[in-house]
Amino acid sequence: MFLDEQNPPDLCPYCRSLRFGADAVNPPWYLCGSGWNYDGRFVRTPTCREREGGLSPSRASRTAAAVILLPLLTMYALRQVCSAGASQDRRAEAVVSACSPITEGPILPQGTDGATSERDYHDTVGPARLAFTVRRMRVTAYCPCAKCCGAWSDGITASGEPVTANGGRFCAADKSIPFGTMLDIPGYGTVPVLDRGGAIKGDRIDVFFPSHQEALAWGVRWLDVGIRTEQGE
Repeated sequence: MFLDEQNPPDLCPYCRSLRFGADAVNPPWYLCGSGWNYDGRFVRTPTCREREGGLSPSRASRTAAAVILLPLLTMYALRQVCSAGASQDRRAEAVVSACSPITEGPILPQGTDGATSERDYHDTVGPARLAFTVRRMRVTAYCPCAKCCGAWSDGITASGEPVTANGGRFCAADKSIPFGTMLDIPGYGTVPVLDRGGAIKGDRIDVFFPSHQEALAWGVRWLDVGIRTEQGE
């Protein structure tokens, strides 16, 4: 089936999931996770294959609401657990403070880029402060082959580290996130930023896999990614 990235249909041609808008950075994608990768290829996800046959409008609306509300409900439950722990054991105060969100700064609304909110947390134990920011990000995948990396398929990342660094588990991110920054990526792990990419801009990251088949199987996912940075006193 020929699919034109410039004129994408409103519904996924396979499972009839709703389409989310695209912008200058992010290609079009659908609620099932299928969409166009950074090299212009349409990638289907296992979810899309399971849903093939179509979603009713009412079910699609409920699914979209669940995708948006689930991260917020998870954060609310975490705050409740932290508050209860503080009342039971005052010695855990330093740990609980890491779970309390800083109130300064805006809460970003849901947009076409998939960003829902940014929340900062600080661990005050020790001479340095560990800042932990949660961002809604579009997560794609790549491998070291020429199809994914083009002229840079020499096995060396933009940071100078080989693709075998950290056991071959790392990611590419926008230059606003420094090399070595640790990211908590659901379904992939806690890994360092070691690479860059021409299409990797803003709220988008690319996770590395040793084979092209594994990268294709990952597909396109919107995830709440934790970004860890250290701040001085």
